[in-house]
This record gives sequence, structure tokens and C-alpha cells, in this order.
Amino acid sequence: MSWLNSWASGIVVSVIIATLIEMLLPETKNKKYIKTIIGIFVLFSIIAPAVSNFTNTNIDFAEILASNSEYGNYLGETEEIDTDKTILETYENKLKEEIKTKIKNKGYEVTNINLTIDNTEENYGIINKIELKVSKIKDSENIEKVEKVEINISKKKEETEIIGTDVINELREYLADSYQINKENIIIN
Repeated sequence: MSWLNSWASGIVVSVIIATLIEMLLPETKNKKYIKTIIGIFVLFSIIAPAVSNFTNTNIDFAEILASNSEYGNYLGETEEIDTDKTILETYENKLKEEIKTKIKNKGYEVTNINLTIDNTEENYGIINKIELKVSKIKDSENIEKVEKVEINISKKKEETEIIGTDVINELREYLADSYQINKENIIIN
């Protein structure tokens, strides 16, 4: 009967500890996970003594988790995610799309874009250099209907319209004002 009393007192103590921990937890998005772990703790404190008494073996929850390789990663061997790199790549892609849209609104198309973004702590996210390849958007109204088209793969000819230096300077000025970058660091081809 002393075993039954110690089992019951163990359950009461584990429930009291679980209740105190839940009361002290702040309202965060991780609270549901912590409550799940507390529930497992209470469940284990109920089942483990009964199983140990009937099978005459000692069950250790930490040993079970440490021996199981699937759960081993949750006990401190987590993979490191490079969030800085992911954030910087997302930021760069959004900037590229924004620049393409701004240039398109000016009547030109960006065919290639490269950005150099500072990732040092004091200047994080500042654009250091913009390299663009831009061509004039052709008006669809001025296109004449073509009867027959011959395609010759051996003689590749680039059909992009060359943009004048005055337009390049205008686009440089526009991007420099928009992104607070020195005009010399904006290269447009």
C-alpha cells in the first residue's frame, strides 16, 4: 500500500508543478508547445511508476529520449539556419523587382540586374552598386504585321534598341534619388 501512496503523491506533485509552470508562462506563440511537454511530463509521471512497479524495471525518460536518434536532434543538436543570408536574399529579390517596375514605368525594360548590398552591421541593407542592362520597350501600335519570318540560328542578331547617354543619365539620376546611392555606382548598359 505504501507504493500506491507514493504513486499518488508523485502524481499530485507533478500536477502541482505543471500548474505552477503554466501559470508562470508568458503568453507567447511557444506556449502551446511548452504545455504539450508539460502534459507529457504529467503523463509520464502517472505511467512510469506503475510500469516500473509491475515490471520491476526502472524507466528513465531522459535515457529513452537520448537513446532514440529521432529525438536526439531535439535535445540540443539542432541545425543552424542562416537567417541573415535568407533575409538578405529576400531583400535583394524584392529590390530587383521594385527597380524593374520603376524602370518599366519610365518606358524601359530591365533585361539583367545585379545589386551589391552591404551586409556589415553598421550599413546593413544599404545598396552599394546597381548594374543594369536596359532596353527600350517597343510600342505594340507601331509593329507592322509580318507575313513570313525566317529564323537563322547561325547568325544571331541582337534586336534591342540602343539607349542614348541622355536617357542613361536620366535613369541614373532617378535611381540615385530613389535609393540614396551615388550616381557613379549605377552602371547602365
